[in-house]
Amino acid sequence: RFMALHGEMYRERVTNAQGDTIRAILRRTRNAPLKESVAIAPGGFSEAVYTGFSDRYDAAYLKDRVGFLKIAIEEGVDIITTYSFGAADMYKTTDWLRHWRAVWSQKTGVPLVLWSGQNGTNLPHFEDTVTVCFDPFPASQYAPGQLALAHADYCMHLKTCFDAYKGCCSASRNKELVFVGKQSPPPRSSL
Repeated sequence: RFMALHGEMYRERVTNAQGDTIRAILRRTRNAPLKESVAIAPGGFSEAVYTGFSDRYDAAYLKDRVGFLKIAIEEGVDIITTYSFGAADMYKTTDWLRHWRAVWSQKTGVPLVLWSGQNGTNLPHFEDTVTVCFDPFPASQYAPGQLALAHADYCMHLKTCFDAYKGCCSASRNKELVFVGKQSPPPRSSL
């Protein structure tokens, strides 16, 4: 919303990712013939901190992220999961305090990403990316009291989808998807 040109280009279609805002968007068109949907990145800036951190792992910052599932369950909507294979390999980022920066970025909404591309420029090291939209995750079938189960099932859904399609991109072909969070850094062997 506050990124140069981005907010201006999409105007009212770009907003914050607060629960009240997402609920309002879903509710205002619930009974309309043309429904609106929302696109959010639960890992957001925290996952950006893990760009280029490992040849063995892709990191999904989802360990403690349940708000998007809670909203989907309460509003009775399913989640269309997407994954961009190869995106984590486009740039190199610094290892310095990586996990602390990821946690801080998630808490504040301010990215602490120091990146470099080819020859220290913004040109990516790798451009062979593939974005896949998976079958919807049936969040609408869970009750509000089943949030922990829904989260575990969603992580399994994402991992299953990742494993099924990781071969579509040479950079992710031999990778494993790991889930990280505030108290859960990625495996030490990858740092």
